[in-house]
Amino acid sequence: MDAYLSAESLRSLEALSRLSPRGKPIGLLLGHTRGKRFFIERVFALPARAWPSLEDFYALDRLFEGRIIGFFAFRPDRRTAGALLAPHAAGKSFLDLSPARRPGKIRAAASVIDFDGRFRFVRLPLRKALKDETTARGRP
Repeated sequence: MDAYLSAESLRSLEALSRLSPRGKPIGLLLGHTRGKRFFIERVFALPARAWPSLEDFYALDRLFEGRIIGFFAFRPDRRTAGALLAPHAAGKSFLDLSPARRPGKIRAAASVIDFDGRFRFVRLPLRKALKDETTARGRP
């Protein structure tokens, strides 16, 4: 199992990193799964540093037509990450992000939220798209 970060989602995360160098944005990963791969196509930053309530999470999942495949957080502390160790997040992906040395660049580690009698994060390989991937397919 692994995760694939599209060029668009990578740019969005880099923009969030650039705009909030001291902040710790969190949000949702949107995309789909195919086989044993999470395809992260877009990200949605949450307006506050708190995960949505269960009711809001399911409302957002309906709004995004079932395309929420995970969560992301910049420099998550134990409380932020630990809040995802719950039934509604099981089987979803998680990106643990931090700014890189170059402004606007990021470092990322991927996990899946697993349950085997207890909830835990299981590290996944992360594949990043090339920056020019969308233009190579004929998109501006």
